[in-house]
Amino acid sequence: MSTLDKSAGVTSLGLAVAGLRIGLAALFGGLLLAFVLWMVNALVGKEASASVVRSLPVARSSPVVQSVDPPCGTLDGITIDPMEAVGDWYVMMGNGAVSATLATAVGYAGQAVQLKYNLGVTPGAWVQLRRDFDPPLDLSAGDHLRFFHQGTTTNTLEVGLVVSDTNYFATPWRKAAHVPWWAYITWDFRDFCMDDQLCPDVSQVQAIFISVKKSDEDDSGGFGSFTVDELQYLDIAGRDVPAGFEGVTAALTVTQQAAAWVADQWEDAGLLKSWHEESADFAWLYDQALGLIVLSETDPGRAKQLATTLHNLQNDDGSWYAGYHYNATSPISRTHWITTATPVGANAWTVYSLVYYFWKSGDTMAYQDALEGATWLSDLQRADGSLPALPGETTAPTEPNLDAWWAFQATGYRTQAIRLQNFLMSKVWDSGMGRFKASPDSYQIFLDNQTWGAAFLQAVGREEDARKALSYARWTLAAASSDGLICGFDGAGPFSVWNEGTLQYIAAQGENSRYYWDQVVRQQASDGGLPGSPDTFQGHTVWLARWHGIAPTSWLYFAGTCGPFPHPRCRIYLPTLLKNFGP
Repeated sequence: MSTLDKSAGVTSLGLAVAGLRIGLAALFGGLLLAFVLWMVNALVGKEASASVVRSLPVARSSPVVQSVDPPCGTLDGITIDPMEAVGDWYVMMGNGAVSATLATAVGYAGQAVQLKYNLGVTPGAWVQLRRDFDPPLDLSAGDHLRFFHQGTTTNTLEVGLVVSDTNYFATPWRKAAHVPWWAYITWDFRDFCMDDQLCPDVSQVQAIFISVKKSDEDDSGGFGSFTVDELQYLDIAGRDVPAGFEGVTAALTVTQQAAAWVADQWEDAGLLKSWHEESADFAWLYDQALGLIVLSETDPGRAKQLATTLHNLQNDDGSWYAGYHYNATSPISRTHWITTATPVGANAWTVYSLVYYFWKSGDTMAYQDALEGATWLSDLQRADGSLPALPGETTAPTEPNLDAWWAFQATGYRTQAIRLQNFLMSKVWDSGMGRFKASPDSYQIFLDNQTWGAAFLQAVGREEDARKALSYARWTLAAASSDGLICGFDGAGPFSVWNEGTLQYIAAQGENSRYYWDQVVRQQASDGGLPGSPDTFQGHTVWLARWHGIAPTSWLYFAGTCGPFPHPRCRIYLPTLLKNFGP
């Protein structure tokens, strides 16, 4: 499909602006780009704070029992119950569950309370361990609830509070009751304000219950066990926030080998294979965008080929599908919602990567494709400035909206970027907690929102808020591998170490980044590739695999070269040079 055919949806004004940009690029491109690249090379890696793992703050004294430190440098809460014995805990069950008993078991620290159950086969069956408090428990000094857990069977995990004889449930975590090693889990108290209920008065908690449920046919039900240890509450709003950012200085061999590995995933049809060990011929759009940024800096020939393939795959409306078969460059046909969609987040990343490639190469076709992609995104923007995750949806998740802001900023869509910035700061930035919510109405905890959110906050001049977002991630999502040998972050949960997410934290220059960098680099294979995780796990919203992939390896390159987003201490943001010429 020709550029002329694809550009039918772009306005005359947009084309005129594009022409002005292209003309300016042709006139000044060589000198400007040479100067900018000189500045980038001069600045990369110059700013870095001390790489010391700080000692953990001592937990405030607890009215119940002294607490223990969570694993791998994560930060401590105040113990509600150490779970050393069954004690006041008892079981309840319903909706067809067959049996439930409690016993002590070896715990994360000392002993723990284990729920042994048979959920049977009926969807909706549930079992729970529960403890009542008389007088009611006062948790008003905190803002989050946490416990450690491990389990055997794939079922849904639920947690609830009883206040004024009313059950308040947090968001259920589907397929999350089967982690075979010790992990911890954290809920914001405001996550218990579900289904239009008033939020519970956490100064009057009559009971806490933890349930395992067969939610639907996809849950296993049947026999299993779920073990709980160290029930805590936390005062995360009162945390100390680092005074600065912490960069890393990467060995050149690490980033060179990572970039070479990305290039080696090239397939003849012009796309990058997403996961090296996967038998299917899948090339996900997000991975192509990351790969294009890496190749733009390290392999201009491959970058041009990939940009050309993306040009040929672009839909008439300016969008791209979520993924393609790299052998045939056709949309992935596997039955799954993401394969038949045009996701906002991955499209925004593709727009951003094409502009990045344009500034490295001067390829005006790529820039025109980026403009058309940005036009498609702008058509999805609502009156409040937000975008959906998928066209036609009514929700506004934070992550794809952060992605879209970068796409608008890179292509010079000033009005759209400002409207979206206002939405992000007024609707999903939680100023009291110093973090991004999952959406305007959701207090679930996700890493991307804090790491990519920190990059956004720095770009709009809110560096203190950026450090708050990163510190919130460290309080809630720092994780250890199943064997305890690797430390990092998970995207949600946490369940184990997600290398891509850990590198996003490092790229944003969060606290202890040098320590986390060393943890990741030691996992790099001799050929340069990086696994997605040291563990294999799937549950809740998390998918962890030991496969070596474009995403983790690209983020290894980014974290080692201070990219892909601008950071005021080490990288000039090339696309912002065009921001005054946008539509």
